[in-house]
Amino acid sequence: MRGIRILIAPFFLLLAGNSAGWAQFGTNNAGARTLAMGNTSLTLTDAYAAANNQAAMAFAEGPAFGVSALQYFSLSELTSLWGCAVLPAAGGAFGLSVHHDGSQTFRQTQAGVGYGRKLGENIAVGVQLDLIHTGVTDLGNGNTFTAEAALLYKPSPELSIGARAYNPFMASAGEDLPGLEISSLLAVGLTYQPAKQFQLSAEGEQTIGYDFNLKAGAEYRPVEILAIRGGWMSRSSVLTAGFGIRWQQLFIDLGAQFHPQLGTSPAIGIHLE
Repeated sequence: MRGIRILIAPFFLLLAGNSAGWAQFGTNNAGARTLAMGNTSLTLTDAYAAANNQAAMAFAEGPAFGVSALQYFSLSELTSLWGCAVLPAAGGAFGLSVHHDGSQTFRQTQAGVGYGRKLGENIAVGVQLDLIHTGVTDLGNGNTFTAEAALLYKPSPELSIGARAYNPFMASAGEDLPGLEISSLLAVGLTYQPAKQFQLSAEGEQTIGYDFNLKAGAEYRPVEILAIRGGWMSRSSVLTAGFGIRWQQLFIDLGAQFHPQLGTSPAIGIHLE
């Protein structure tokens, strides 16, 4: 049974466009906290903003570093790894991110350098340059550059609105892999936080060649050290859940996504702020 899932999972994801992300390199899903909240991350200002929304880095209060890992359908052969850092500077913040995704037959690694800057007290923009390496068994390897642009606007203390465009120039995987495209997507979302302990998020994500994906997530903090999370994604009807624990400046997050056909994808993340 395990062998069958290894064989069919990549092909199912390519056909179904599962928003868990394997076929959609570039979707804003860095971090186990993000995963547990239905991949709603456009307004989050944690370490993973370096990958999820570069504009959000401008609101960082100090340096932040994070690493996370996701196993698609509990298979070690299908693993996604993230490493992110946010480094505040005068007038804004720099970000570094590395992402490895894929299987033994198809794999991609992306390294990005970004910058976020405030245009006013409650609005910021961000950009990022990415280098992507793609390897396909029996076909070869390809390298390409692409870019990202992002926005975060906070019209009130309770409301945040974010947007992000990834690969707007529709770069391909490289000359050595003709016909293999890098995903191009646009995501827009908002978060409503009526109290410090609770927030609701909703996002819409459109990837060229895939169905529109509606995402929703929630986070509740009954006490300062504990966060409980849940979410949902319309594409493939994926449910998500998880929790986080905070000890001083250390955050440990656990999450999982539940695909109705292919099963559970667990994730773990650790970050410092």
